[in-house]
Amino acid sequence: MDQEDTDGDEIGDVCDNCPFDNNPGQEDLGDGDGVGDACDNCPNDTNPNQEDTDEDSIGDACDNCPDDYNPSQENNDLDEMGDVCDSDDDNDGICDPGETDPQCSGSDNCSLTTNGPDRGTCAEIIGNIARGTGVICYSDNYCESGEMCQMNQEDCNNNCIGDVCECYADFDNDSNVYPSDLSIFLDEYGRTDCLTHPPCETDIDGDGNVYPSDLSVFLAEYGRTDCPVIP
Repeated sequence: MDQEDTDGDEIGDVCDNCPFDNNPGQEDLGDGDGVGDACDNCPNDTNPNQEDTDEDSIGDACDNCPDDYNPSQENNDLDEMGDVCDSDDDNDGICDPGETDPQCSGSDNCSLTTNGPDRGTCAEIIGNIARGTGVICYSDNYCESGEMCQMNQEDCNNNCIGDVCECYADFDNDSNVYPSDLSIFLDEYGRTDCLTHPPCETDIDGDGNVYPSDLSVFLAEYGRTDCPVIP
């Protein structure tokens, strides 16, 4: 008589709902599809056959990109489609660079931060720059006094990075605001001749000085690791 118990949970393989995963309680609480929670690739969605077209260990029944490998299921805009198969990752009406889709147009200069016709992001005005606050908006009325709702791919310094996602303190353009940028900032801090003797990398607000307003922006961005790299 066959008494094999591959996973050693004292439930024989022939009646074990997860024969290769130790689960003596045989829990199948999420979806009741006959596949134990311990090995179910969609524990909250009924899928007894465990189809997984893209082989990313997420079953088709619950995979936000069932035809594209994406085991981490990133979904920036929290819609029904994961980032790897979504043509507009921030759902602002502007297509991600290199993507085409009837639901969006153009090429987004902030693909993960809203700044398009469908929805924008509030931006505070600091001298000659506009810095995103992270607050989603549909008009200026959604923003604090003195801020504006950016919905037109605004790019105040024309560097192909939208204002609302730009890191103004990433002076070395390595996608991080870390000690190397601090070193650059400290070397120039206190300068008052930026307009007459350029360059002055750390005059963030463009007022000709490297003073407290620039320090305020730098401190707000210090530690960021998601800065878009300027082309």
